[in-house]
Amino acid sequence: MRKSGINLGTPLSVPVADFAQKMDERLDENAHRDKIGWHDISVDNAAFLIKRNLAKVRIRADVLNRATPEVNEANAVRLKEEILKDCADIGNYAMMIADNVKSGRYDNAKT
Repeated sequence: MRKSGINLGTPLSVPVADFAQKMDERLDENAHRDKIGWHDISVDNAAFLIKRNLAKVRIRADVLNRATPEVNEANAVRLKEEILKDCADIGNYAMMIADNVKSGRYDNAKT
């Protein structure tokens, strides 16, 4: 059975579907913000945002990996959720680049 072009019979189908769902949730959560539109973002700006979110992932993962007493269960749950959000944002920015390039919209002069 296929859903959204994802073959649900493969071992990676569940993580891919879960990640796509998280990406969609992040788009909905951020839809109210006065931001650059999907079709107006430049490759450079989207790449910058990917790097910024990746840096946040690395910092949060480092805190989790240190496993100090300050990282109690509540903090660990919050950090993991923030990492998932950051990863979904990274995926969304990468998808924006791919979609815009595919559609011939890859002008770096845009914001």
